[in-house]
Amino acid sequence: MDAPVADDSARTLNMSELAYVIGVSLPTLRQLIQRHGDFPIERRGDKGVDYQFHIDAVRSWMERHEAEKAAAEEDRRKQLDLLASEIYGAPPEGAGPALSPAERKQLAEAVRAEDYNRIKRGDLLERHDVSYRLRQALAHFQKKLRQIPADLARESGIERGLRQALDNLIRQRVNEAIETLLPLLADDDAKRDSA
Repeated sequence: MDAPVADDSARTLNMSELAYVIGVSLPTLRQLIQRHGDFPIERRGDKGVDYQFHIDAVRSWMERHEAEKAAAEEDRRKQLDLLASEIYGAPPEGAGPALSPAERKQLAEAVRAEDYNRIKRGDLLERHDVSYRLRQALAHFQKKLRQIPADLARESGIERGLRQALDNLIRQRVNEAIETLLPLLADDDAKRDSA
């Protein structure tokens, strides 16, 4: 036997009836109506006249609202997982997307310990070590490039004027390259100093 279905007039409810049917208090229902301009009101209340709501429209709105809310929460969880992966790296297999604060702390400590051991073994360089080594390499590179015109002149007998033009061109290009790279290293130093 089919369940009885209320006729259409019974499906139109006042505010108190709607609050009862959807399981919220009157103040909560009023807040829903105020917060959500798209809340389905069949007829607004006025002095001595009750609000009227059609239960089917309210149900559809609630289902859509809950789906939107769930989608927004899922999007936020994904954003938080991305942020966590930036800080802690990829979560370990089986950890799932949502780690508790204690699990995140434990994971962070494990990652720090692993990084410390990798540094000690020489498998990982700290940022300031990389910056220092790059500066050394750039200085060496700069020195060797600036020696090219003199070496060419000595080995091939290039005349003085051509040697000077080559020397100026190489110095200019080397200085441009160094000027491009040094600010990147300075930014790295500033980040390290502010940390």
